[in-house]
Amino acid sequence: AAHYLGLTSPNDIGQRLINLVRHPAFSHHLTQGDYSSTLELPSPADETVILEVNIIPYGGKNQNLLIARDITRIKRLESMRKDFVANVSHELRTPLTVLSGTLETISDADDSETLATWRRSLNYMQQHTMRMQSIVDDLLMISKLEADDHQQDHHPVSLSALLSTVYDEALVLSDSQHEIKLDITPSLWLLGDENELHSAFSNLVANAIRYSPAGGVVVIKCQQQDDGGILFCVKDDGIGIAPHHIQRLTERFYRIDTGRSRDSGGTGLGLAIVKHVLDRHDARMEISSRVEKGSEFCCYFPASRRCSAALS
Repeated sequence: AAHYLGLTSPNDIGQRLINLVRHPAFSHHLTQGDYSSTLELPSPADETVILEVNIIPYGGKNQNLLIARDITRIKRLESMRKDFVANVSHELRTPLTVLSGTLETISDADDSETLATWRRSLNYMQQHTMRMQSIVDDLLMISKLEADDHQQDHHPVSLSALLSTVYDEALVLSDSQHEIKLDITPSLWLLGDENELHSAFSNLVANAIRYSPAGGVVVIKCQQQDDGGILFCVKDDGIGIAPHHIQRLTERFYRIDTGRSRDSGGTGLGLAIVKHVLDRHDARMEISSRVEKGSEFCCYFPASRRCSAALS
């Protein structure tokens, strides 16, 4: 740690660490006193080196042990992976757009004999084109969220308006196969990114619909809590999730039932997107589920995120 942090002996012995490592994030981490999470920062001795700093209680009262680890190679590999996903997504988008447009043109043709011959194949191709487009869109969203770790362009968002849109989209996706209920506390506003919140909420609602049988009930609820926070929940009476799967649900491409997920049109990225969005809005998600009884996904936003329309 001394090497990575640029400390020297005997000159720095007895000095306050906050005076020796002059980095705003490090100073904030020390003064706020919550060492449950690790901190990443450039090495004071070499700014090209990225450190992971962990502070843990050690020894007697008011004593802590600082552990510094060089994670430069890990961060570079992570950056390469992010660039790869972003580049592949953009490269796929153009041929998909061309393919989709061509299929649409053929489907609208007036040659009834040709259409009768190719109708089934064209429908099949269009379904898979839409699925590929959905995967590309989700990959681009993941890349955007990972590339920008900072909260930007956060403005007051009307949850009533946003969830009304999500509700309308749910009705289209359900195609009258489910009963969808909406329960919102009036005049709730949240400080955040509207596009990201829409992506997170619509992913949760879409999952509830996809994994509920025809005739099932999906409830979308958004309420202000006693502590001033906001709780958004999506509840269904679908197939449910076994307990051992729940901890891994937010992993990218993790599937409980691969065949069923693909048949239902899921990309395996939806809950990973939800997790990223919630992290960027200081929120957390809790999942409760019983097999064959249904599931409930709840997102809690702290009171600091609730705001008024006047801020807009």
